[in-house]
Amino acid sequence: MQHPHPPSGARFRLLLLVLFALLAAAPAAAQEAPRFLIEKISVAGNRRPASARIVVSESLLKEGQTYGEDELRTAIHRIKRLPFIIDADFALKKGSERGRYELVVTVEETRPLFADIEVQGDLAERPVIPNLPQASRRFDFSNNAALGVREFLGSEGLVFASIGSSNGLVQVGYTRYDLFGRGSFASFALAYDPENRAFTPSLSAGVPLTVNQSLRATASWLKSSFRSGGVREEFTQRSGQLDWLYNTTDDPLFPTRGGELEANLAYGRFDSVAKFTDTGLATLRFDERTWGFSLSGRHHRPLTARQSLSFSFAASALQFADDDPTPNSLSGTHGYQASVGVEHALDLLLGERAHRWGDLRLETSASYGGSYSGTAGVFGLDDHPAYQLTLGEKLVFRNPWAIVRLGVSYRGKVMR
Repeated sequence: MQHPHPPSGARFRLLLLVLFALLAAAPAAAQEAPRFLIEKISVAGNRRPASARIVVSESLLKEGQTYGEDELRTAIHRIKRLPFIIDADFALKKGSERGRYELVVTVEETRPLFADIEVQGDLAERPVIPNLPQASRRFDFSNNAALGVREFLGSEGLVFASIGSSNGLVQVGYTRYDLFGRGSFASFALAYDPENRAFTPSLSAGVPLTVNQSLRATASWLKSSFRSGGVREEFTQRSGQLDWLYNTTDDPLFPTRGGELEANLAYGRFDSVAKFTDTGLATLRFDERTWGFSLSGRHHRPLTARQSLSFSFAASALQFADDDPTPNSLSGTHGYQASVGVEHALDLLLGERAHRWGDLRLETSASYGGSYSGTAGVFGLDDHPAYQLTLGEKLVFRNPWAIVRLGVSYRGKVMR
């Protein structure tokens, strides 16, 4: 009995089809990124066992699971956003058997005593008469510096304290990591302003949604009083904010690639009571509420080993309301702002020199934005559009002891 065979032309076409399928599958198999089974995660370079536990938790990696190289780098980027970490990197070591690996995360921490210094000079053009284009130039200088200390407390806690140079602001606080699960935190801080004799307690908490997304909530409360002559005033300010953050950047202070996107919802209430003790006039009360929404983003892309470019945008809206029926009422006032910008960054130290001395970057930026405000109250002001061009130059330095920012900017403002 003879078995039927396909014609020679059909066999040739079948062979071509098989060869084509094999050739098409070969590049896909070659391009498939390798994955690594992580049986152990260890941390090197840490000063305290607590910091190692916090680092592993912040990475969101788990032992016994497989990860690609991109996922491991994303975990390192998350670790570098911790406030006590300057730099982080990873290496893979052979595990207990073939196909298993130990992930070694090497970190560089800040010193327990640290400084945050910012010196800024601004040359701005301000209108001589509101709503008219004539402007006068004015140079403002600001020096904001803080000296602080951080130390680990327990297995997952961090205490901190700082004092500012400009107004003597004192702040103490405690941050507890992993309170709501891996990668989460809750922080309480108490600030004291000796100039206004005001205490401001605040509470913030954050949880990760994915490796690149997180939610953060912040609430603060301030109460203060002062007496001047025959007037005694007491005021209270309460505020809250909810933030959604998306971050794929490779460094929190010196990014060269990746993007950031942030959306904020904010609410604030300000109560003030003024009593005229000498004149016997009636007590004046002021109750103002504000609602705000803002959206901002920035994208970084490398140009060379030393240079990178970033593009940014920002937009916000604000609404005021109060119960004051007088002509000075702000009820119905609303405002909008929007801006776009570009920044060029040049890293002045690389490699061994950066590791020895610290990171040093020169940032050149330009932005253009506009704002609009309108009042639906007694004033009857329809609108106040304003447009502003800002040019800036900043030198930023970072090492385990300090972060230093030295900048100068020019702000040209035109109103119409």
